Amino acid sequence: MAALPITDYAGLVAAVEAWADRAGDADFVAQADNFILLATAEFNLRLNPYQQEATANVTTDASGVGTLPANFASPVSLTYSPYGTLKETSLDGINFLNPAGVSGIPYHFAISGPSLILDRASAVTLELSYVAGLAALSATNTANWLLTKAPHAYLFMAMAMGEAFNSNWTAAAGLEAKANAILDQVVAEGQLAQFGRAEMTLRGIAP
Repeated sequence: MAALPITDYAGLVAAVEAWADRAGDADFVAQADNFILLATAEFNLRLNPYQQEATANVTTDASGVGTLPANFASPVSLTYSPYGTLKETSLDGINFLNPAGVSGIPYHFAISGPSLILDRASAVTLELSYVAGLAALSATNTANWLLTKAPHAYLFMAMAMGEAFNSNWTAAAGLEAKANAILDQVVAEGQLAQFGRAEMTLRGIAP
C-alpha cells in the first residue's frame, strides 16, 4: 500500500478508508465523514491545552449581556481596559451583587448558555480570552491544529468510530486507547510549553 499523506481532510478520509481496508465498502465510505466528526467530538471532550486558547472582543448591551463566540468552550480571562481583569462568579452571584440592575464599571461576570453577563447593566466592550472548541474538519475547513500536530491521533480515533459502526467493539476499544494515548502526549506537551518555565509561588509564611 502506498504511503498516504495525512495533511488535510481529504487525506484523512482516504487514510481511514485505506487503513481499514474498506475502500470498496460503499456503506463504510459513506460514513467516513461521520467517523471524523465523531472523532472531533471525542477530542473536544478531552482537550484543554493552550493551543486552543483564543481571544475575541465581546460587546454587551445596555443590560450588561453579551454573546459569546460560537466556538467558546470555557473562559480563561475577561479584561475591561483600563480597569483590569473581571472575576468570574455564578449567575446567582451576579444577581446578589447587583439586584437593582444599576450601571457602572463591571467587576464580575457569569456565563449562562451562549451569554456573558456582567454585574453592571452597562454597554461596554471587553477582551475575552477563552478555550475554543476544536474546529470540525470538512471539505471547506480542511485542517485544524490537531490534525497538523498529530494526524495519527485523528486516524486512530476515526478508525475506532468506524469499527464501532461495524460492531467490532474490541478493535474499536484498542484504536480509541491508542488515539487517547497520543492525545495525552499532545496535552502534556502543551502544558509543558505553557508552564515549563513558570515561576513557582509558595503561599503562606516562608520558613
